[in-house]
Amino acid sequence: MIRQLPPGLRSLYRLVLRTSSASVLHVRPATPRLRAMWRPTFDVAVRMTREVQHSPLTDDEARAAAQAREWLNRWEKQMDNTLSLLYNSAISRGLAHKLTRNLHALSHRRKDWLHSAYERPGAPWKPTGEPVHARPKKHQADRHESGGLAWNMVGEVVRMAEGRDQLMLGRVPPRQHRTYRYLK
Repeated sequence: MIRQLPPGLRSLYRLVLRTSSASVLHVRPATPRLRAMWRPTFDVAVRMTREVQHSPLTDDEARAAAQAREWLNRWEKQMDNTLSLLYNSAISRGLAHKLTRNLHALSHRRKDWLHSAYERPGAPWKPTGEPVHARPKKHQADRHESGGLAWNMVGEVVRMAEGRDQLMLGRVPPRQHRTYRYLK
């Protein structure tokens, strides 16, 4: 039997969605990107909530449920601070608004980087029989490594800011692999 999520968690998620939209003045491209950034944190919270709701049968399960309850308490405090940041961003054009705008810009730039690194098509086919000169593999590998390193550094700075101010700035959703189906 699947238990329903607590209404407090669902209402918190909806509140974060509304305030994140208001924090960027309901601008169309920014709203879905910010919503996508907070989605992974709520996925983890749902997993922890399910672990707390599960009735423990052994001591290890009881210990895991207690740790999940503790994690959820810390997470709720962080989300309260995040909501206050988003509210400040919505009503003023100060530092909080600049922060949410920059989070949107970072998410957009990461999407562009992923597109250029992984999803851009190769060199066009030339039917003349002449070989197509592509970039050397070493150059491509260096470019991918430096871009990944840059995003890891940005993520580290974001995590330090979250730890200092006890708030949640979201996570970048993992890259989705495209699947192509053959046409018949």
